[in-house]
Amino acid sequence: MPTRNLEKKRKGDRRWREANREKCRESSRKHYWAHREELLEKCREKKLEQKRRAYAENPEKYLERVRKYSAANPERIRAKNLKKCYGITAEQYNKMTDKQNGQCAICGRGDKKLQVDHDHSTGTVRGLLCGGCNLGIGHLCDSPDLLQKAAGYLLMQ
Repeated sequence: MPTRNLEKKRKGDRRWREANREKCRESSRKHYWAHREELLEKCREKKLEQKRRAYAENPEKYLERVRKYSAANPERIRAKNLKKCYGITAEQYNKMTDKQNGQCAICGRGDKKLQVDHDHSTGTVRGLLCGGCNLGIGHLCDSPDLLQKAAGYLLMQ
């Protein structure tokens, strides 16, 4: 008996919705805009969970897709990493390279890909260096005092 009443109610509800489509749409819009952030967050969480599950089931498939995309779009990947790591665009990087004539700011060697040198405490970009110079400064903890001591040591020999 309760099942019959439930079916009757559903039919009645369906008829009412069909007869009052515009009211239903308006009500849905109001609800959506009133709870938009909540709804979007739920969707984000659901999609993220689906991606995690898919990756857990078959990580090699996901990694292969990433490898293919990276191989097909190296410039996009480079631009994304420049923005994410240093806060500069590929255009700004290219302008810096042109300004330095494609050469390291310290030794003057022209590397294919100059590395972005930045202050680790502030994140400020200082210039572009070759790999060796960038590593050297990094190993000396970006300290001008240590660099002077190292220069003095080399001059003593």
